[in-house]
Amino acid sequence: MKNIHSNKNPNWKGGRIEKRCIQCEKVILLYPYQIKIGEGKYCSRSCRGKYRALRDHKIPIGKGIKGIIPSLETIEKMSESHKGKTVGKQNGNWKGNKVSYKELHSWVARWLGKPDICEFCGKFGLTGKNINWANKSREYKRDLSDWLRLCIYCHRQYDRNFKSKLVYAS
Repeated sequence: MKNIHSNKNPNWKGGRIEKRCIQCEKVILLYPYQIKIGEGKYCSRSCRGKYRALRDHKIPIGKGIKGIIPSLETIEKMSESHKGKTVGKQNGNWKGNKVSYKELHSWVARWLGKPDICEFCGKFGLTGKNINWANKSREYKRDLSDWLRLCIYCHRQYDRNFKSKLVYAS
């Protein structure tokens, strides 16, 4: 039995159909089943996101809408009223200085950013575990001026020098 292609096949449904993206008007080629199941309205995910953001007053996709949809002005006012209320001591989960080593380092990284230049040797472009925050006083206080950006090598040297000073001092 021969393979029958395109419009010679008895099950032929017409091939692809041209449609336009409802956001950017770009031409999209779709099969009839795609149109039947509701696909093919947008040419890309970014166009879908732009269209939904304009249509739904910037309500995030997947969050669902219950009750009254707030206007853009109301959303901006709500956003302004919440700013600064959940940062630092005003947050209900604030622990002050009773915080772990890892949490303190993540706090420093949040406020001072991720370091990329060593303050001792001047190496730059460092990322990940090659560079980190070092505590000057070894007391691990929540004081942003008490931290240095050091590469691994300089951090080791810094810690060794501090430990050797402790040994000679006692």
